[in-house]
Amino acid sequence: MNHTLNCLIVDDHPMLIDGYISVISNFVDNYDFNFIKAMDCESGYKAIKQNHNLNNKIDIAIFDISLPAYKEKNILCGGDLALYFKKRFINSKTIMITHHTEGVILKTIANKVQPNGFLNKGDIDYKTFKKIFNIILNNENYVSETISNSLSNLNRNIFDFDAIDYEIISLIDKGIKTKDLPHYLPISLSAIEKRKAKIKFQVLNYSGNDDELIAKIKGLNLV
Repeated sequence: MNHTLNCLIVDDHPMLIDGYISVISNFVDNYDFNFIKAMDCESGYKAIKQNHNLNNKIDIAIFDISLPAYKEKNILCGGDLALYFKKRFINSKTIMITHHTEGVILKTIANKVQPNGFLNKGDIDYKTFKKIFNIILNNENYVSETISNSLSNLNRNIFDFDAIDYEIISLIDKGIKTKDLPHYLPISLSAIEKRKAKIKFQVLNYSGNDDELIAKIKGLNLV
């Protein structure tokens, strides 16, 4: 008798959700699956919270990075939702799937979530997804080629940024104001302002505004 796993899938495209379910149901052997579907950060948050409160373990979760935000809970993207999931289902598997290739976005997710699988949508089809899903179920991690290349290119750039610096850049790109950044980061406003000044000096060579900073970073294909 096959072991049954509970699988959460969060994506704002219903056809993609149905596609993942079809591949997993028909091509992943030795398991049966119960699927939980959500299409944005709010419904994903509520599904995670409800199952956690009911002691229903979610064994594996798939998150798109680009999801409609749940601002009431400061969950702005799939990465924030995945982090919420991991704090409640510590031993479960997490897969991030995205079309993004921008280094800062991917680095932020890699540092914060540390997913078991990190996949670019352009790298997978139903055959490769089946293979990758089985790899992750067998307790191995997998990073797809495009993600790996983007992270490698970012690591080679000349900027001396750490994980919090990347998170600051990512939050500014999402439109979060400086005064609100302490709600999302474990450091004070004064520490954030010092880091922002350092980031701007490295990227712009002068103390420009946030729009100039993000425009320059986007020109470097980092966000």
